Amino acid sequence: MKTTKRVSNFELLRIIAIFIIILHHYCVHGQQWYETTCINSVITQTLGYFGKIGVALFVLITGYFNCEKNFNLKRLVLLVAETVFYSQLVYWSLYFLSPESVANFKLKYVYFPIFHGTYWFISYYFILYLFSPVLNAAIKNFSHKKLSVFLMVAIFLYSLNPLYIVSDNPTFSMTIIFVILYFLGAYVKKYDVWDIKIDVVALSALIIIAAVYAVSGATTAVNQYFYAELNEFFIIGISFFMLSVCKKIKPFYNGALNLVAKTAFGVYLIHDNILLRDFLWVKLLKCPEYATKSTGTLILHVFLSCVIVFAVCCAVDLVRIYLLEKPFDKLLTFISGKYRSSSLKQSLDTLLDKIYDENT
Repeated sequence: MKTTKRVSNFELLRIIAIFIIILHHYCVHGQQWYETTCINSVITQTLGYFGKIGVALFVLITGYFNCEKNFNLKRLVLLVAETVFYSQLVYWSLYFLSPESVANFKLKYVYFPIFHGTYWFISYYFILYLFSPVLNAAIKNFSHKKLSVFLMVAIFLYSLNPLYIVSDNPTFSMTIIFVILYFLGAYVKKYDVWDIKIDVVALSALIIIAAVYAVSGATTAVNQYFYAELNEFFIIGISFFMLSVCKKIKPFYNGALNLVAKTAFGVYLIHDNILLRDFLWVKLLKCPEYATKSTGTLILHVFLSCVIVFAVCCAVDLVRIYLLEKPFDKLLTFISGKYRSSSLKQSLDTLLDKIYDENT
């Protein structure tokens, strides 16, 4: 079967997104609880402030590509399998190498990581993708005007509203924010409202204003962590215009870039496993020791550490993809083909059609 090559514009954006997230985790898990000189604290907290842009970009990209597609159960199964694989790989590796580090860790977080929030992003992403057919149906029935109004109202209620009265349930609130970002991604896919020059100007302005805001916030919150939530206007706005610019620039293809981008979720699952965080950022990379060093040394350590973490995790996930995911993908394709041609599918389709006819 002929496959379509992925445009590398968006694959590059995935790589940028995961690198922003790694940078954020350096600042959060490596520097958060340590006293630093004023300037170093401001630098790390300002860099960390923009971390949720990476999260927003992943959801926006999903909305962009998935809004016009049918539900793909195989993709969901592969996501679950990858998450469970890394959850167990990390746990059992530490179990044999350092048993005391996992002594009090409950196995439900190892065997059912998606349903118990071991990786918060994957849990919400799973919910989003599960309900994507419903979201796609709504997007399809929205006119340009209705979708625009919906997004403006939603962003006001969940981002610009000074009262920010949404829900006492964080799971509900985060799910709603993921849905808004999904719809924004679909909006970029469906409509070209303005020229790329406006995108670039708006993106540049938002980055500058957000940077000034982040620096001022970090300056007044030395030794207290200052960062942006996913619903903040700067995060939504910057990620939205990044996707819009990515869509409008000249498409290009780069096989190596696309290969690296395939590992984005794997990179996240490896480096942000809750059992590895302290070991990675504090014990291995010794981030706290650089908090009080010269500013130049700190900045160099920040970026070199993030590049190394990305490269190592990328290499590990490429091995997983070729040794495990590709054979598993072929097996799922084979099972899916057998099911489509089976009498079981025909019986189920007949039953569902009968139920539908009786209720209409």
